[in-house]
Amino acid sequence: MPGRQYEIIGWCDKTFEDKLSGKSRSNWAGLSKLIDYAREGDHNRVASMDRLGRDTRELYSLVDTLTGKGCTVTFVSENIAVSKNGSSPM
Repeated sequence: MPGRQYEIIGWCDKTFEDKLSGKSRSNWAGLSKLIDYAREGDHNRVASMDRLGRDTRELYSLVDTLTGKGCTVTFVSENIAVSKNGSSPM
């Protein structure tokens, strides 16, 4: 439920959302927009890891893509932040 996820991540300057689930991330327009928009210094907050990737490899790939663009990715529920310049549990 998106409302609950917004409560978890708190206030953000910009949000990206996908309402449909599916096996192919090519169908996730919100995720594609996030990746295209991501810039150096952005801080991306995600309610939990399972909201970003369908499996561990996909999650790692997406985090790598975002941190490679200079972003920090924070998984709020897990209390984990990943960035290219910091320590990474991944």
